[in-house]
Amino acid sequence: MTLFKQILIGSVLFIFIILGIVAIKDYKTSNDFIQTQLQINAEHTAKSLGLSISTLSEITPDSVGLLINAIFDSGVYEQIKFLDANSNIIYDRKLEEHAYYGVSKWFIDLVDFTPPSVEFEIRQWNKIGTLIVQISPVFAYEQLYTTLKDLFISLGIICALSLIFVFFALKALFRPLELVRQQAEAILENIFIVQDKLPFTQEVKKMVQAMNSMVGKVRDIFEREAGTIDRYNELLYKDERTNLYNRRYFINQYEQNLNSEEYSNGFLFVLSIKETYNVKKILGFAKALNFFNELAAVLKTYEKENVFILNENDFAILSKNRQEFKRECINVIELVKELFEKYNLDSSEFKVNAALAYFDKIKYNELLVRIDHLLLRAKNNFSIEENIAENELLLGKQEYKDFILNAMNNDEFCFVQQDVLSNVELLHSELYLRLKLNGELMSASFFMPIVSALNINEELDMYVLSKAISNEFYAPIAINISNDLIKEKNYKLLQKILKNKNVNQKIYFELAMNSLINISDLVAFVKFIKQFNISLGLDHFALNKEYLLALNELNVSYLKIQASMLLDLLEDNNTSGAKNAMQTIINSKGVKIIAIGIENSEQKEKLQKIGIEYMQGRYISEIK
Repeated sequence: MTLFKQILIGSVLFIFIILGIVAIKDYKTSNDFIQTQLQINAEHTAKSLGLSISTLSEITPDSVGLLINAIFDSGVYEQIKFLDANSNIIYDRKLEEHAYYGVSKWFIDLVDFTPPSVEFEIRQWNKIGTLIVQISPVFAYEQLYTTLKDLFISLGIICALSLIFVFFALKALFRPLELVRQQAEAILENIFIVQDKLPFTQEVKKMVQAMNSMVGKVRDIFEREAGTIDRYNELLYKDERTNLYNRRYFINQYEQNLNSEEYSNGFLFVLSIKETYNVKKILGFAKALNFFNELAAVLKTYEKENVFILNENDFAILSKNRQEFKRECINVIELVKELFEKYNLDSSEFKVNAALAYFDKIKYNELLVRIDHLLLRAKNNFSIEENIAENELLLGKQEYKDFILNAMNNDEFCFVQQDVLSNVELLHSELYLRLKLNGELMSASFFMPIVSALNINEELDMYVLSKAISNEFYAPIAINISNDLIKEKNYKLLQKILKNKNVNQKIYFELAMNSLINISDLVAFVKFIKQFNISLGLDHFALNKEYLLALNELNVSYLKIQASMLLDLLEDNNTSGAKNAMQTIINSKGVKIIAIGIENSEQKEKLQKIGIEYMQGRYISEIK
C-alpha cells in the first residue's frame, strides 16, 4: 500500500473517531439536558397542581379530576395520579397511546429513555395527599431525535468537507513524491528521466536532486558510449569523401534484408561515374569535395538511409519493392546531369551510366554481377539499363487491395515460426506470416510491399494480432508489428483484442527499427502494452548514435542486430573501446542482444567468443 493511501486512511479514521466522539458527547449532553428539562417541568407541574388542589374546599374525585384533566390535556404527560393521606387512589389519569410524530421506530427501539416521575406531598395543617406527575417520553424522543438528526447532518457535512480537504491537501503535499515515485519506477525500468521542477519541501527536494544527479551521470555515460560506438561505426562504414555508407555496410544491409521476411526482394540502382579522380583535377580539391557532397545529397533525394558508395566510381541505392522507384531513379539521373552542368563538367569526358535491377532472394555477389552486365550494355551517357521484368504488376491497386482484404476475411494466412535460442534456453519463437496461394505458402516479401503501398498495414496488424491471440502456443512468441500500429488512435481496438490474451502466454511485440518511428509514440506504446504483460523488442537495430540515443528513452526487452555487424564491431581487437561501450550500454539498459542471420557454425562460434548468447538464423533454427 502506498504512503498516500496509508496517510489518507489514517486521516479518514482520525476524522471518524473525532466526529464519533463529538457525536457521542453531544448525544449525552442533549439527553441529559432534555432529562433535566423534563424533570424541572414535572416538578413545576406537580407543585402548581398540588397548590391548586390544596385550595379546594372539598377534595373529591370530581374536583381533583377537573384540575388534573385540565393540566393533563394542556401538556405532554404520561401519568398524573392523586393519592389521599392513606395512599388511596383518588384520581388517576394515564396516557392511553403514544403517538410519535416524525420519529423513526428504529430510533425509539434503539434509544432507552426513562421519563422522569415526581411526587409532591400536599399539606395544609395536615397531610392532604400525594400528587404523582410523570412526563410522557413522546416529547423527549421527538426533541432528542430532532436534535440528533440536525447534529448528524451537520457532522456529515463537516466529515465530507474534511475528507475532500484532506484528499486534496494530501494530493498537493504528495505531488512531488508522486513525481519521485515515477522517476524511481523509470530508473527500475532502465529509463533515465530528469525532474526539471524541484519540490518545495527540502527533504524531498534533496532526494530529487540526488536522483537527478545520478540520472544525469548515467545519461552522460550512455551518450558518451553511444558516441564511441558511433565513431567506430563511421570508421567502419562511412566513406570520408562523400560521407555515404561504404561497400562493407552495403553488404551487411543487403544480407539483413535478404534474411528478413518483408524485404528479401526489391531494387538495386547503381550510378557509375568512370574516372572520378578527374573531377579533382578539373575542379580542385575543395570544389571537388563540394561536388561529391552535392552528388550524395542528390542520391538521397528519395532514399535517406540506403545510399552507398561501392567503390571510387560506383554509387548505389537499395530500395524495397516499390512501384515508384523506377520513376525516382530517372529523376535522380536528371538531377545528376544538372549537377554536372552546374559545375561545368564536360560529360563527354566521363562515362556516366546507371543500372536498375530487381532482386528476389539472391546473394549480393550475384546481384552485383547482374548490375555489371547491365552497365556494360550501356552506351549513352545518363541512361539507365534495367532488368525488372520479374516485378511487373499484373493487377491494379484496387484489385490488389481487394485481394489482400479477401485473404484476411477468408483466413487464408497462417503462421510459421523460427526459434531464438541460447545454449540453455528458448527465448521465444518469432512468428512469420504466410499467404496460402495456389497450394503454396507465400512469404511476407510477396505481399508486404503491396500492403505498404496500399497503406493497409494497420488492418493487417490487427488481423495478425487477433489470429495470434486466438491461437495457443506452448512457448513465448514474438509478433512483428508496423510503425502504424503504435499510434494512440489504435489503443481502443488493441485493448479489445488484447483483453482476450491468455494471462500465462508471454508475448513480445517486435518492431523493425527505422528513422520514421516517432519515439514519443513508441514510449507511450510501451507503457500501454505493459498492462497486458507484453514487452517490446526492436528488430534490425543499427548501432548508430541516433538509434542508441532513442534506446535511452525506451524500455525494451531485446535488440536484434545483424550478426555481421556485431562481428565487424566487436571481433577486432582494435575495437575494444566499442566492445566496452557496448557492454556499458547493454548493462545500463538491461536488454538482451540477439544476433540474427546466423548462416553457419563459424559465425556462431565467433559470436559466442565475443559474448553473444542469444542467436537466430537458419543455422540455429529452421523456419517451421
